[in-house]
Amino acid sequence: MNSEGIRKLKRKFITVMTISFVVVMVLTSFFVNMAMQHANQTRIDQILSFVVESGGEVTNEEIENASEHNRLPGNLYLTRYFTVIADEKNNVLSVNLDNIQGITYKQAVSYAMKVLQPDLITKYLTNHQIDSFYYTVVPQDNGGSMVVFVDGTTQNSMRTEVFEYTMILCLSGALITLLIVSLLSNRIIRPEVENAKRQKEFITNASHELKTPLAVIRANTEIIEMMGGENEWTRSTMRQIEHLSSLIQNLVMISRSSEQSEQNIFSDIDLSKAVTEIVEPFKALAIQDKKEYRLKIQEGLKIRADESQMRQLASLLTDNAFKYCDENGAIEVGLSPWKKGKQVHFWVSNSYAEGRNVDYIRFFERFYREDKSHTNQKGFGIGLSLAESICVSYGGTISASWKDGIITFHCILPVTPKDRVMGFSDRVSACAGKIRAHFSRKKKKDAGEAAGRTAKKTPKETAEKKSAEGEREGESIRWE
Repeated sequence: MNSEGIRKLKRKFITVMTISFVVVMVLTSFFVNMAMQHANQTRIDQILSFVVESGGEVTNEEIENASEHNRLPGNLYLTRYFTVIADEKNNVLSVNLDNIQGITYKQAVSYAMKVLQPDLITKYLTNHQIDSFYYTVVPQDNGGSMVVFVDGTTQNSMRTEVFEYTMILCLSGALITLLIVSLLSNRIIRPEVENAKRQKEFITNASHELKTPLAVIRANTEIIEMMGGENEWTRSTMRQIEHLSSLIQNLVMISRSSEQSEQNIFSDIDLSKAVTEIVEPFKALAIQDKKEYRLKIQEGLKIRADESQMRQLASLLTDNAFKYCDENGAIEVGLSPWKKGKQVHFWVSNSYAEGRNVDYIRFFERFYREDKSHTNQKGFGIGLSLAESICVSYGGTISASWKDGIITFHCILPVTPKDRVMGFSDRVSACAGKIRAHFSRKKKKDAGEAAGRTAKKTPKETAEKKSAEGEREGESIRWE
């Protein structure tokens, strides 16, 4: 795993942890606010019900009686409410403003007229809201109506405060979580990085260890053929040797592919010329296999890249097309500009009649092959994975599509690879690294100053120390 892979793993870990925390906090805040709203609405309903049962005027005796029976909906002494009574023609008969201040008779009548419209009259204790007032319309025996209004300013302000506090907690919690996760990300992903490093070392070591016995087997087989002639058994042995040698070579390519992305030497290259030089020799193989081979490479396309990797990409995809093309099928290799010349489009297609209902995304998984029985020994499922790593290292993309019996691999590469843009999580991680480095330097500085204070003794202190040591040595001698 190279440095870019480690950065991607850190970004993924930080993003997942932060999003998970934010989702939990948002859900918690949602339920807290919903519970607060339900509690406020329940209290308003209780107050409205209590006022209605009291006939629109709550006396002190009723409050004390309700308090004794635990039926008091909050502190009614602090509740602001007023009532309006109208006849069947919605003419106002009386207005009670004894339990509220700041509302005039005219305003109370205006609120009542808005409520007592024919299309707004509701059933008993069905509550609505006008401005900051909650109300209910109560039918009277004489055909009129009584409208009870309760001021919900206190409840609304409490609900708003709870919402603001929960949002502040969510934002601050997300930032704190992001900082803490960034500080701990290196330690958390360290086992994964070490496992990837050990895996790469194992692949490299195993590849080198297998080369020697394969070379000995090849040499012994060639000697047997020289002495006794070639036969079915020696040919089978040589085929297996070639098979294992190819596998070892691919394993070495895997172990080195992650290092190559950090050691790329970018230069302006003629991509059309490089691709043509790689795919032209395949014409002989196409003639031998009786396959149609077409090249649609536009000349003069240049990009800034590592030429060796571009050649490797063209070789991998073209070789893959020949391996899995149907008998007497067709293969096409093309190169053209893309998106007004800012990118290039390189594609390789081949006949593949059995490509319907195939998961092409998995083609780029390492060691994946569609042939589950492994009877097809044409490849190891490594080439497309290497091709994908090359495209991704340049900020490009690779994809596969199938239509009318033709499978096509598309590579989109930028003409000039852009520098990596540092995201927000990367900035936080970098900031966390600076903080760790600062404290580490401070710790070393403190240790250095302590050592300096110990070393910088005055001559008088040094002489006193030696004198004290001499006295202690003399005392020990006398005791002996």
